[in-house]
Amino acid sequence: MGLRTRLGLAQTLVFTGLQTDPTTLARLVDRFCRQHADLIVLWQPDAIGDDLLLGYRAGLQAMDGRAVLGVRADAQTVARSSADLVISTDGVRPLRGHHYGLAAVFADDPAALRQAVADAQVDAIVVSPSLVRVAAGLLPPAEPSSKPWFAMVNSIRAGRSAVQAGARRLAFDFPSGEDLPQYRELLAASWRDEMESVALGSDRPQWGAPPRA
Repeated sequence: MGLRTRLGLAQTLVFTGLQTDPTTLARLVDRFCRQHADLIVLWQPDAIGDDLLLGYRAGLQAMDGRAVLGVRADAQTVARSSADLVISTDGVRPLRGHHYGLAAVFADDPAALRQAVADAQVDAIVVSPSLVRVAAGLLPPAEPSSKPWFAMVNSIRAGRSAVQAGARRLAFDFPSGEDLPQYRELLAASWRDEMESVALGSDRPQWGAPPRA
């Protein structure tokens, strides 16, 4: 499956740091894959660019071909990467690791959310808990033309509340990622009952526009 297809079908996004060494990180990525994480994003605020890129290469070796590995980084680091998914640290400015890569942004206020929704170069959005209902109104998850968005949560309880408020995709940090199967279980019923149109249309997602050359 292509990157956009995998994004359209994604239910979970897990953030993790670089761990103590590349081998430990690779083992963790392998575990996330076995737990059926859809998107795995490396994020280490105090890391220098070289460390993040080294971690990305180590994580790639553990990937299973189904999940997507990405980084959260600034423009300088992204320019040196070939990451399949980039979540920008430069506000809502979308960044890509390569021409066909995916660009996602964080939105933590209504104005940032609306800007990300309107920007055809943004492929996906991670929203703060306070924006879940707003996001569900702007981008109904079961509508195939809606840009994918993930509710950022920090516990199973928060995940349950986000799903009740309309979220159909969840993002969370490790070590709460140890509960990844539980997050997937929170989403199982809604995906089975409501998200069939997304699954059926995932090979031809309609949101956004082709990336700029």
